[in-house]
Amino acid sequence: MVINQQLPSFFLRRWRSAMPRRRPQPPVRYAVAEREGAHQVVDQLHGYALSSHRTRPAAEAAARELAAGPAAAITAVEALDAAQSGPAAAERRILRRFGYAWSLRQDAMLGLMREFSHHRLESLVSAGHLALVFSPAGQPYYTTPERFEQLSPRWVRDGEESFPATELSRL
Repeated sequence: MVINQQLPSFFLRRWRSAMPRRRPQPPVRYAVAEREGAHQVVDQLHGYALSSHRTRPAAEAAARELAAGPAAAITAVEALDAAQSGPAAAERRILRRFGYAWSLRQDAMLGLMREFSHHRLESLVSAGHLALVFSPAGQPYYTTPERFEQLSPRWVRDGEESFPATELSRL
């Protein structure tokens, strides 16, 4: 057997097509966005706001500081985690850490922490602490109510039931 023999090109094409494709990376990791009169520093890779400032120059300075050093970004994320409180604090931390843009598939959410159950997640959704949205294929995803509003899902009818759905690329 020859180890250094090159593989035929059709094997390489097939292997590359089977590899998962990464989402395109934003050109700037931390950006400033204005929302409800405040200027927020947003992590564009994960889709969450790290800090809020009264003026745009202060927010831009904070974004430059986060981009310049990973220690500043780690401190900001730890502060964000510490600020999570209320009935869904653990779930929101899970969505922030493991989800993409605060959204995570139901089976992944249930698998990450053993104390989560369908009943607990359903009660958090019915109380408005979490939101449930479906992919077009019917896969359930959990997200925050704030992210749910940004997704602006369309309502799909399945027999007698209607449920919110959005494209996978937005989740």
